[in-house]
Amino acid sequence: MAESEYETQRAKRIAENRVLMKALELGNGKTTLKRSNIDDHDAEPAKRRKVSVPPKGRQPTRQSERIASGKGEEDSNTDAVSSDIRPAKAAPPGSKSKGKQHVRKSMKTTTGVPTTKKVVKSAAELKSKSNPNPTSSTSEQQNPPKSAKNAKKTPTELYEIQAKLLAWKPSAPIPTRDPNTKEFIFDSHPNFRPNKSPLEVITEGAFGGTYLRRLYSKVLDMSFDDEWKELPEEWLKKIDVDKQLTNQEYNPEINKFGVKCGQSIEEWEAAGWINHEYDVRGWFQWYYRFFLGRRCGEEDVRQIDRWSRCVGPTSGRWRRALIKRYLSAGIRDVNDEDGEGGCVSPAVHQTCHHWAWELRQEVLDERFEDRDRGEE
Repeated sequence: MAESEYETQRAKRIAENRVLMKALELGNGKTTLKRSNIDDHDAEPAKRRKVSVPPKGRQPTRQSERIASGKGEEDSNTDAVSSDIRPAKAAPPGSKSKGKQHVRKSMKTTTGVPTTKKVVKSAAELKSKSNPNPTSSTSEQQNPPKSAKNAKKTPTELYEIQAKLLAWKPSAPIPTRDPNTKEFIFDSHPNFRPNKSPLEVITEGAFGGTYLRRLYSKVLDMSFDDEWKELPEEWLKKIDVDKQLTNQEYNPEINKFGVKCGQSIEEWEAAGWINHEYDVRGWFQWYYRFFLGRRCGEEDVRQIDRWSRCVGPTSGRWRRALIKRYLSAGIRDVNDEDGEGGCVSPAVHQTCHHWAWELRQEVLDERFEDRDRGEE
């Protein structure tokens, strides 16, 4: 009885399952069930990173030090938007990463304040930072209006400027000269000890023969060409003015050491080394006027400081450089050749000559003695 009742119940469940399978359309060959791989559970198809190709003329999307510093601005004049999206990292096997891209929600600017705005500036934006007047047009920047200082002057104004520059009078005596060192001694400035007079610098050959040529000053907007006439008559008797002072073309063969060195007066003016209140031609014009007795207070201090840093006994860079070359080559005679058909470093020699200083034998001997004693 018990077995018959079990069979009856079993048959009943089978019949019910058949009805259910028919209702679900299973078992009729239309649908096939496949066991899923447990490693693929909850996984989504990997999304390919969208690559956007910037149009021509666009800057890279990453801000670099070169762009931030303004270098390479000529390469682009358009904005470049920064990318806040980093490439998605590959998910390790078994992880539940969905392969999405990581988005940086904020970036710090130079002020430390988070922002999601573009951070790479265009060339125009970078240039506008250095322009104190960003509203001015390009034509205004390229052709700035002339200042009052550079405005065209009347003949009367030109005459007054020239008269002021030439109206100086000596207030100190001509310097004396040490017979041993050949250095000049100025009572008002005892630490200033050049060993070449202005006359010696000119007659031995300097500045390619052009120092007192006709000169146009952009700062004063006027020309100068007669300053050589203020030199003492006894000097002019020993100078070939056309060749050694007013030559319009620089001739290195005129120079004592036969080489060209240094910059032009126009370049000195552009560099801001000239004080136009006193000397429109710079250092050497100041020197010959100082030598002849003019005194200008702070301007004298400035020019003597420049001389000290060039050829002075303690901090003169050109003086040290020249002596070092003799020491390195082991040449103990100032007038000896360096084995290459010329004197040791003619360009440095000529530079020192322009600054009214020459390397003398006793100075070189002293430095070799210091080195031999191990003091160098």
